[in-house]
Amino acid sequence: MSRREAGLGTHRGAILEAARRHDATFIALVGSTARGGDTEASDCDFLADFAPGTTYFDLSDLVAELQLLLGCDVDVIPAEGLKPRKHIRILEDAVLL
Repeated sequence: MSRREAGLGTHRGAILEAARRHDATFIALVGSTARGGDTEASDCDFLADFAPGTTYFDLSDLVAELQLLLGCDVDVIPAEGLKPRKHIRILEDAVLL
C-alpha cells in the first residue's frame, strides 16, 4: 500500500483527529506523496491551517504523532507562512483529507 493510499484510506480518520487535537483547522497531503511519486525514502508532507493561538508545540506534537502513525518522516507546513504563489502551486497537487 502506498503512503498516499494509507493517508487517504487506512489512516485518514486518525490523521484528521490528530490535526483537530493540535488545533489544525485544515490539513491536506501535498508533495510527492500527493502526486503518487513518492519512494520508500520519501517523507510525507502536509499543508495545514491552524487556529489562532496555536503554538509551535502544537505543530511539533502533530508532526511527532503523524510520524508514529505513518511510519515515516513528516513535514507539516503552516499555510499562513507561504508566499501566495507558492501556496497556489502547492495546492494544485494537494489531496484533501
